[in-house]
Amino acid sequence: MPGHNTNRYTILSDTALFVLREYFRKYLSSASCRPEDWLFPGQNKKEHIHVKTIKNTLIKLRNRLQLDQNISAHTLRHCFATHALEDGIDPVFIQQMLGHKHLQTTLCYLHMTSKSLMGIKSPLDTCYGSTK
Repeated sequence: MPGHNTNRYTILSDTALFVLREYFRKYLSSASCRPEDWLFPGQNKKEHIHVKTIKNTLIKLRNRLQLDQNISAHTLRHCFATHALEDGIDPVFIQQMLGHKHLQTTLCYLHMTSKSLMGIKSPLDTCYGSTK
């Protein structure tokens, strides 16, 4: 199964860290937590929440909010990668975060958007300078 048990790395944004700290304060701070405890435990408290639980929660939320039926956990992954590309992140870094073995997979996965194209200067401007 391709990609099975592939380690993936990502960044932890300041916003996500804030939300995680609030979650911890609300649900875990009064409990006696140990370093080996999971932040998001599964039904078995010695294991982390299962990936299918996250996917199913997203599907339930999508349906309750009557969002497009094509929205899935994979959509979030795609949006993260697309926004990273638009923000000028090197595709090689995005490849590493997505766990792709080949850069071409990442480049096919990420579509070019008008926002990312807006920052491209014409070779005419870069060679001769802008007339503005």
